[in-house]
Amino acid sequence: MKKLIYAIPLLFAVICFSCKDNSPIQKAVDDYRTGDISEDSLMAYVSDSIRVKETFDWATRHQSKDDIADWLLGRAYKFGLGVDRDPIKSKAYYLSACKAGNGNAMSGLAHIYMSYPGHEDLDSAFYWYNEATKHGQPDAYYHLSQVEIQRYTQNELPIDTAKVIDYWQKGVKLNSPVCIASLAAIYYYGDTSLKPNRSKAYSMLNLVPKDKLNAVSNYLLGEMYELGEVANQSFNTAIGYYKQSAKQGNTNAMCKLGNFYEWGQGVEKNDSLAFIQYSKAANAGNPWGQRCVANCYYSGTGTERNVGTAEQWIKTAAKGGDVEAIKYCDRNKLEYK
Repeated sequence: MKKLIYAIPLLFAVICFSCKDNSPIQKAVDDYRTGDISEDSLMAYVSDSIRVKETFDWATRHQSKDDIADWLLGRAYKFGLGVDRDPIKSKAYYLSACKAGNGNAMSGLAHIYMSYPGHEDLDSAFYWYNEATKHGQPDAYYHLSQVEIQRYTQNELPIDTAKVIDYWQKGVKLNSPVCIASLAAIYYYGDTSLKPNRSKAYSMLNLVPKDKLNAVSNYLLGEMYELGEVANQSFNTAIGYYKQSAKQGNTNAMCKLGNFYEWGQGVEKNDSLAFIQYSKAANAGNPWGQRCVANCYYSGTGTERNVGTAEQWIKTAAKGGDVEAIKYCDRNKLEYK
């Protein structure tokens, strides 16, 4: 009988050990919790297409018992990662993780309330982004500024730029890359509330690790190195930043690359590559890119000359607000409105 009594705890321990989750996803989550890997590394690992199902299965096994599991399930249903999109389920899982203090889930839930069709609620978005700032999410300050901008726009009121900039400054103090990029752009180009200070913009952007620079940051640094006003002029360096910005979806950066290829600055002149870059921007709706494509068709740069197609593009650019395209259409009596 004594042997049986002693054996029960041992048997229980063996069963518990055998039930322990030793999956690669669990290890990645554990490493994230202990600080051995960054959040970016965790996201890159669990978001890999070969692990989407494995991640979803792990999160399902641990739902309601692990805030990271609920956060990942919220993401899965929000973006359709291994499962059909379902904003209702996404909100439910995010909320569960929010109650456990998960800042990422707070930002995810706020984003649904801010921009998911049929679920918009700016007050709820503001609440959860504000909560996210208290739970280790400095980028949430940028999103708070966007909520405010939407509120002003919906109420047809002038945007309070000082309030918007105040949010960015709070994010900058916590090293939010998107807040740094936004404030640096204000310093670079100037604003009614801030005078241009390109040296300050350059200094701010250099505080951000290169892998954290967003499309705006890379574009600004590209322009700084291209012009050589606050950094030593280097077309090669500028092109590197423009390429990264273009990869991140910045259509102005695509136009800049087209310029470099067309004129052979920092790279070998290549009209075909110039046309390709202009076309990417144009097809994405960038009026500058549309004007550049029009010029290519007018001159036969990188493509066959076609005046009819050129005029279609120049009118599209003018309709989109490109000043030079508008001037051209007005001079040549081309109707674009």
